[in-house]
Amino acid sequence: MKFNEFLEKKGIAKDYSEMDASKQAELFNEFNDFKMKEIDEAVKSKASKEDINSLKEEFSKGLVEQQKALNSALKDMGVTIKSLAKGEKKDEVVTLKSLLAEKEGEFAQLKEDRNGRIKMQVKASDTMTTGNYSGGDYVQAQRLPLFNDLPLTPINNVLAYVNQRNASSPLIEWVDKRNRDGQADYTAEGTLKNQVDFDFVIEATKVQKITAYIKVSREMLNDVPYMRGAINDELRTVVLDKLADEVLSGAGGATAIEGIVTKATPWSAGGFAGKVSSPNYFDVLRTAITQITLEGYTPTSLCYTQRTMH
Repeated sequence: MKFNEFLEKKGIAKDYSEMDASKQAELFNEFNDFKMKEIDEAVKSKASKEDINSLKEEFSKGLVEQQKALNSALKDMGVTIKSLAKGEKKDEVVTLKSLLAEKEGEFAQLKEDRNGRIKMQVKASDTMTTGNYSGGDYVQAQRLPLFNDLPLTPINNVLAYVNQRNASSPLIEWVDKRNRDGQADYTAEGTLKNQVDFDFVIEATKVQKITAYIKVSREMLNDVPYMRGAINDELRTVVLDKLADEVLSGAGGATAIEGIVTKATPWSAGGFAGKVSSPNYFDVLRTAITQITLEGYTPTSLCYTQRTMH
């Protein structure tokens, strides 16, 4: 919107130059506020760079024209700045020298009576309060950074119970020993020893990448002292939360890892079924520990959540 269109919208004649300088300044300020909002709206609506630059250039030219108009108005009014009108009496200023001159007689008496006192009022003092302060906030608030921080997700704890190591290739392979056959037993004289065997199975998976980022202005990093640390902590937390969730229950596939729940064999009572009457959760846990022990492994940890009970 041009300035003339702005005047028409307000019902003001185009020949605004007849107004005094103060009225013109009010119109210019109101129009400038409108133009600044127009530029902000263009930026927020992601207008083209050319349109935004055009609005800024138009705004800058308008400021120059406004300055010229105000200077012309002041010149026509014959405004001059004078310290005092001719013939006007200056306010009398009381100096320390004049006060001492008035008390000259009392000072002379001090030569004879050194215990005497001389009273002079230089300034009428008053009680100082926070109301005497201007130009800002006198009492500065104490700000506690990250006092109400976001809590850590409990699932993060699962990472402490799995083995971790660095990867030097995007493809990871490992060898599992499975399918043990035969068993050791007594051997009579002249007979064959008991044969046992097992299989090697090569497993493979791809290394997956979990990422997150926070976009922040350079000014915010410079102005808020704890911002960089807060961002680093938040990014580390959300990435580890996602990793822990995938370690526990990742579905696998081309872009995900297989989690413990997905990879592990579902529990079954097997030969222990029906051995305990009215079994509860703790009976199930004891049975699972026994089954693991009988397979030659040692159970070291238990992942238990409220969802497990329901």
